[in-house]
Amino acid sequence: MSINPLKLLYFTITSTFLVFTECSTNSNIIQIQGLPPFDGAPFESSTYYNPTIPTAPSGRINKLVTSGECFNIYPQENCTGSFIRANMFVRILYDPETDPNRWVGDDLIKEDLRIASVGPCFDRCDPRNWQNDEKLPVEVTFYEDNRLDGNKTTIMVDTDGCFLITRRGYHSSGMKISGDANACVELHSAPSCGGEFTQFRPGYIELNSLINWNLGDANDADAALAVSRCGAFCNKSVPLINPDPLPTALEKNMVTFYDYFGFYGHPTSVNLSAGCVKLDEKKFHRSIRTYGRCVVLYALEGCKETRGYHVLQTDGKSGDYYVQKLLAGTSPYYPKSIRLCGKHEKEADYKDRDDCDAGGFCMTLSSTSILLGSILFLFYGMVLISLSALGGILIYKLFENQGSHTATLPTIPIGNFGVLVTSGECFNIYPQENCTGSFIRASMLSDTALLSKTYQWTGNDLIKEDLRIGSIGPCFDRCDPRNWQGDEKHSVEVTFYEYHDFKANTSTIMVDGDGCFLITRHSYHSSGMKISGDANACIELHSASSCSGEFTQFRPGYFELDDLTKWNLGGENYAYQALAVSQCGAFCNKSVPQINPDRPTDLEKNVVTFYDEFGYYAESQGLATNVNLSGGCVTLNKQRREYLSIRTHGQCVVLYALEECKDTRGHHVLQSEGKSKEYYVQKLLTGTTPYFPKSIRLCGNDQLEVRDDCHAGGFCLKLSCFSVLWGIILLIFVGIILISLSALGGVLIFKSFVNHVHQGNNTAMLDVVYKSNV
Repeated sequence: MSINPLKLLYFTITSTFLVFTECSTNSNIIQIQGLPPFDGAPFESSTYYNPTIPTAPSGRINKLVTSGECFNIYPQENCTGSFIRANMFVRILYDPETDPNRWVGDDLIKEDLRIASVGPCFDRCDPRNWQNDEKLPVEVTFYEDNRLDGNKTTIMVDTDGCFLITRRGYHSSGMKISGDANACVELHSAPSCGGEFTQFRPGYIELNSLINWNLGDANDADAALAVSRCGAFCNKSVPLINPDPLPTALEKNMVTFYDYFGFYGHPTSVNLSAGCVKLDEKKFHRSIRTYGRCVVLYALEGCKETRGYHVLQTDGKSGDYYVQKLLAGTSPYYPKSIRLCGKHEKEADYKDRDDCDAGGFCMTLSSTSILLGSILFLFYGMVLISLSALGGILIYKLFENQGSHTATLPTIPIGNFGVLVTSGECFNIYPQENCTGSFIRASMLSDTALLSKTYQWTGNDLIKEDLRIGSIGPCFDRCDPRNWQGDEKHSVEVTFYEYHDFKANTSTIMVDGDGCFLITRHSYHSSGMKISGDANACIELHSASSCSGEFTQFRPGYFELDDLTKWNLGGENYAYQALAVSQCGAFCNKSVPQINPDRPTDLEKNVVTFYDEFGYYAESQGLATNVNLSGGCVTLNKQRREYLSIRTHGQCVVLYALEECKDTRGHHVLQSEGKSKEYYVQKLLTGTTPYFPKSIRLCGNDQLEVRDDCHAGGFCLKLSCFSVLWGIILLIFVGIILISLSALGGVLIFKSFVNHVHQGNNTAMLDVVYKSNV
């Protein structure tokens, strides 16, 4: 629609409309700019509903300013007739984007948007939203480009079922609804057609820009996961777990992954008969069906169990193990490899760990054998490691003598250079020839252009010097002391900046011991870093808040310290996302616990503690948040969605994905105690837990009564505990019987012996009758 600029200049008028009841309220909902006739006078309306909209008597609209509230747009006056249900975010919508889009075959028909009146939305499950829809098949096409082109996904909605939206990317920028002109479809935030949703019909506005639409609770329509007919899932309890029957023909050792939580989405079957299997990185693995098999999931490829990377065993562990995995967040959220459990993992854990981990030290026959076997294995391991170390020394000396690890650069006569382009391999830069003297350990990303300046601070003054390269060699192992040679472990001040060139919000940390120091900042990234204090200092940035996981070293005088996006900590962990800092070597060859062993003391009754990182870390830096639940349901701070783990301090709590402790269809809930082990295992395998909880409350008495695990460490009566208890009772009973029989046998033997003695002495037993005196 073409717009006369003179009309815009002279006659564009803005009016604020208010809605409370139909076509009347006292709350700001929408601002409308229209194009009145040339003789129209400016008019400011203070009510939502008038027989006509004063600022747009022709109904033609130039601009809409939405407030985030849902509203109905009527082409007729008095809020009558058909309407557009506009559940939109706060947006300014200009004329080219407000034309309703209607399709006739493959032809897009654009018409002017006309507004005669505006009213409040009906409830999402009110049948008036899909009035005149005859439930005929309708074709819905999702486009990745907001011009309704590019990659597309077409879905035929022809039943009352739930249809998963498949696409190559994360979002669908535009949508085409074709077929029945009176059709009505719903987009859902959950793949089960649960969760949040809103309606769309042919002729709705902004169908080429779904990012403007809100499904509810800040769920963007462009990220919708499923589509259905309108009203098909209203007032229905949609199951969190896909109720579809299991496949009838499964191969041996087969498991199935799904790309959405709760076994929803597209299945990918994996056969584990050959051992460890690397998972496809291009696919999501958000839930897994094991069909009763015990498997182990790893956060690393090759089924590697390395410090700081989470592992989950799906069976053969105690209930406490799975509860802790859920509350601490220490399970592989994006698994990269999987294998079947070994026989010892399935059997030994059932026999030993299930009954021992609730209390203190436990030593059974089988665990003693395991302990002795472990000691023997460690002894042989130490011997092998010693021999390997000796062989490594001999090989290294040979390698060193041949000089194959050094490279003098003939094209750069010791001095300056323009730009280095890296290959992704770690390398040492030496200012001297033959790879001698001090060096810069450059663990950089591939295809990174490196500038020729180093950065060193003297107080608040930044000293830039030309980078001089005499030779380049391979990096030493990260735990090789040569990386921090000359560091006397003095205190060093490290400052992180949000933007390049050492600008914007800062976070300063004094690294003054062998501890782990969490990096606190206003955003998720640190673009630059300043290392000041000791010129010989050496610090490490770590990918995990516990100072585990991947890491690399930095020292004053390193280059590109103003752009940490070029540095790699290892694997797919980038330096600008580092979570913790420490002195170099402080955590080398240490087994860093996934669970922070520190516990707060002197807590009030009914207090729980939330943490900003997995595994209860970040507590010592003051980032733990105590919440008192004595008053009932507590809605967590809306501005902080990063609560990643919780310590309940032995109390049973219920976590909700919604505010005000609402248990609504499609939104996950987690009860921390009082459930069976199978409940917690299923929560882990299906991913149906509130990843970012929004509210919490204490469990009720009715929820505590169903408790059947030995979580608390006291007296327990689960199945295995009953076996032990009855075994002890049976042993005591048999012992009593044996003692009784032994006693009886002793009496008989003694009596027989006495009779035998008496007979040997020719003694006669006489009946004596005493005669009383008269």
